[in-house]
Amino acid sequence: MPEKQYINYYRCPFDGTEWADVWSCCCNDMCPKCETKDIEPYKSKDVIQTKVKAATGKARRPSSSKARR
Repeated sequence: MPEKQYINYYRCPFDGTEWADVWSCCCNDMCPKCETKDIEPYKSKDVIQTKVKAATGKARRPSSSKARR
């Protein structure tokens, strides 16, 4: 089962920069503009996971040098 992930939304209190990032928890981040550390997310949402269907065919092995008849 994949690890649960969250979209965290941040706003820097010093320069007003807003950004979002995906994390495995609701953790603090650093402002990408002024590099202020430990900015808490003001909002978090669960990432919705979707399943990808697996291929139904098996990979074929290369045939031997002898031709089959």
